[in-house]
Parts: sequence; C-alpha cells; structure tokens
Amino acid sequence: MLDEGPRGGGPHEGEIFVIAVDPDFEHQGLGRALTVAGYAYLAGLGLTEGILYVDAANTAAVSLYRSLGLEVVRVDRAYVRTMPNQP
Repeated sequence: MLDEGPRGGGPHEGEIFVIAVDPDFEHQGLGRALTVAGYAYLAGLGLTEGILYVDAANTAAVSLYRSLGLEVVRVDRAYVRTMPNQP
C-alpha cells in the first residue's frame, strides 16, 4: 500500500502488510530478516516512512519491532462477535 501523503505530493509512506513465520521455524531470525527486507524494499522505492500493524498480544513481534526502532504511533481496536447459527 502506498499513501499519497497529506499534501498529495506523491507517495511517502508504504506498508508492510503481512509478515508471518511458520512456528516450526521460529527463533531463527526470519521475522527480523523479513522485516528488514520489507523496509529496505520501501526505502528503495524512495519512501520515507514504512508502517506495519501487529496484534499487541504478539509479544515476540512487538519486541522485535521495538528492537528495530519502530515506535507505536496509534493503537487500533477490533471488535468481534460470534454470529448465531442461521437455518
């Protein structure tokens, strides 16, 4: 995703949409490598900011992103409801 920015002067922000590591391959540095590669890709496009979203309960990912210098700028909430069975 590319954001045109507040003044519409061209994209300045990109998003790393999904990063996932198979549980069988955790703790091998793959999440770090994927995140760094994603930000390098965005920088290579000339973007000045990159964003990603993470579930706050995913403490391993939160720790990783903080160790890479990412800052929390917004907290979103999602609401879920189980739908009753319909005939």
